[in-house]
Amino acid sequence: MFFPTNSRYGKKKSLARRFADSDCGFFLRHRIVPWLRLVRLPNLLTAFGDSLAGACLATALSGKELSFWSVLDVCFCSVVLYMFGTIQNDWCDLPEDTRLRPERPLPNREISVPAAALVAIACLIVALLLAGLTGRITFIIALLLAVVISTYNFKLKHSLVSGSVCMGLCRGLNMLLGVSLVGLTPAAIFPVIGLTIYIGGVTWLADGENRRQIPTRNIFYPSIALGVSWFITLFFISGNVLWKAFLPSLLCIAVVIAFALMAAKPLYNRSTQPSTMHKFIGTLIGLLIPWQAAWVVFGAAGHILLVLALAIITWLLMKLASRWIAQS
Repeated sequence: MFFPTNSRYGKKKSLARRFADSDCGFFLRHRIVPWLRLVRLPNLLTAFGDSLAGACLATALSGKELSFWSVLDVCFCSVVLYMFGTIQNDWCDLPEDTRLRPERPLPNREISVPAAALVAIACLIVALLLAGLTGRITFIIALLLAVVISTYNFKLKHSLVSGSVCMGLCRGLNMLLGVSLVGLTPAAIFPVIGLTIYIGGVTWLADGENRRQIPTRNIFYPSIALGVSWFITLFFISGNVLWKAFLPSLLCIAVVIAFALMAAKPLYNRSTQPSTMHKFIGTLIGLLIPWQAAWVVFGAAGHILLVLALAIITWLLMKLASRWIAQS
């Protein structure tokens, strides 16, 4: 179809092209976007949510109130630790990515290896400083998380079983960072274990992401682990808090389980293309948002609608960020 150059469509298109060709557009596309791809921008939102969910859960379990700044501190600690891990991961994979995935920022030389290493070290230092300002337990967990991340990247990532367990522990410890703000409340271990199993299972499934496979019933286990851990934890939350936030939390966990099972059912015992498995893994990662909201509502019982709205907005931002980076 022909569009005249003076039409509204033509003007919008020309403006987009002008911006892309401008110095600002060039800087954004060639300087900023490669770094956003390197640190997995969409997934950073879920890293922030892990610690926030842990802090809100710990508040509901202990009855202690937390300051806004301490929660923000530990959430940003988890974000920069995640950035440290993703940069280190691509640095370790550089020889393999050069052969198989040359479009990534490091093998494509959009970002130099020394610059990436410098930023990774800076992220680690900032994360440990933030954790140290929060408290000794938080610092120990952050240090342990950094060790587990490095162990996965350098040693275990090519081992299916130990690599999946290690990746699950990374997410579990990330949630434990938030819990540490009130001390290591014993009942908080159930959601941490549930999240560890979930991400461990997702990592296991992602091992076959680059080849045709036939998923078995283990494709259902991750979402079941989240549901069971949520149900067990309810018995340790005080009646007043539980009464206020039970239904919104139930709604969130129902969304997680329903969407995970619906996405898994068409793949069960069927030959699955790599592209289809990649979409399925992306769906499971995106479902971390309502899982985190299921715990945040317990710590923000007076602002439940706001929490649910923010969860939806965060999910949409995650989707938009993924598309924008892919198109860039």
